[in-house]
Amino acid sequence: MLWPIAPPLRFAQDDIPFLSPLRRGEKGERSLLTVVGALALILLVACQPVVAAPGSAAGAKDLQPLVLWHALPPDATETLLAQVEEFNASNPWGITLAVERLATPSALRAQLKAAATRGHLPDLALVEPADLAELLSTGGLVDLQPYANSPDDGLDAADRQDLLPLFFDGSTVQPGQGPTAAWTSAPAYLHLFVLYYNADWLARLGAAAPPSDWEGFKQLCQAAITGVGTSERFGYVYANDSVPLLSWIWGRGGDVLSADNRHTTFNGPAGVASLALLHDLVDSGCAYVGDTASARDDFAHGQALFSFDSTAELGTYRRAIEAAGIFKNWGIAAPPHTTDRPIVVASGPRWTIWRTTPQRQQAAWRVVRWFSNPLQTAGWAFRLRAFPVRASAVRALIMSALDDPAYRAGLELLTAARNEPYPPGWDDLRRLMAQATAQAAHGVSPQRALDDAAAEADRILSAYSPGDR
Repeated sequence: MLWPIAPPLRFAQDDIPFLSPLRRGEKGERSLLTVVGALALILLVACQPVVAAPGSAAGAKDLQPLVLWHALPPDATETLLAQVEEFNASNPWGITLAVERLATPSALRAQLKAAATRGHLPDLALVEPADLAELLSTGGLVDLQPYANSPDDGLDAADRQDLLPLFFDGSTVQPGQGPTAAWTSAPAYLHLFVLYYNADWLARLGAAAPPSDWEGFKQLCQAAITGVGTSERFGYVYANDSVPLLSWIWGRGGDVLSADNRHTTFNGPAGVASLALLHDLVDSGCAYVGDTASARDDFAHGQALFSFDSTAELGTYRRAIEAAGIFKNWGIAAPPHTTDRPIVVASGPRWTIWRTTPQRQQAAWRVVRWFSNPLQTAGWAFRLRAFPVRASAVRALIMSALDDPAYRAGLELLTAARNEPYPPGWDDLRRLMAQATAQAAHGVSPQRALDDAAAEADRILSAYSPGDR
């Protein structure tokens, strides 16, 4: 734990929105105000609020409203709109922000590319990490570094110490070179890819904690089906996705891209070992291949001991477990690993600023700066069961999550979080990784499945590599 914990503030369970959906009406409003007020007191001790530098508001009120495009899901959209309303009413620069929602992240990506061609770009966009490299090729993204270094509106030493390292990891890798010098995006909030576990079932198996390494994971999956006399109990349900393989490879000390970003390396020893384990678990009946919905449902009904999933689904798991009523105690942990320390894949929408005019770009940076202040990042994370981008907000939320051990565990895993890579074509590479994983689970040789996927992925990367064209 890198963040010292102050004496805890205790709240009644009904006053903690982590534990139930935010209620409407007078009582719900009082509950939210109670916790947000407490968070404000904690955070104001650690960080000063954003204030306008002398003269920095000059001319801001003459700007037409800034435009923000996004494709966030409904719950995040609701939170965003509430924060935009607060921003418009209280920001010290007199900036007005207008919000436009597109139906899907892919629709947002297409709209941004088209807008870059026409020259009618928004001022800001909240984009998916996988889209960053493709959007960078439009030439429309603005480097955030000059604004962050500004003596007037930039990030001071206290900000840089408080913001998590993931906040500054917004460069985009390009084939044939390292990360670009430009810092083109910053996370609004974070979700983590973790291991969900049934603590009651583990206790019956004699395990005091979830497995920290892959041998322990395998043994517990095997123990889960021993002597049960039914084929309806499993150690693990694999839901077809690319993130598990990325997570497993990192946890074995491997990587998915070469140092020069020209080639994939997910078909190396770490990838093969990861898929060999999945193949063996499925072949022995300890695991099976399902989809995301069936994995969560089987876990909630006590039919699967483990599930790998995003913390974005914490609320979904909680509601399903409570509705099923099969077991009570469960939790999340870092995925098993053979490295000295765990590595947890982080994701989440990212702020981007787009080329317009110097004055509008400066105003757009102030929007990002305001939304990244301690109170706003804590408030957003608080409502969404997401994770904030500041250590002070993490401390406050840990204190407030004493009765929500799963969310608290996720907060404590932020010290192990790492952003996904962002090479051009990452969506296609993710699809190929998921395809190889599913093939191995269905009996194809792990090495062959990964080699075939890597060959196709390298062809995709070569199309973006200037030296290979």
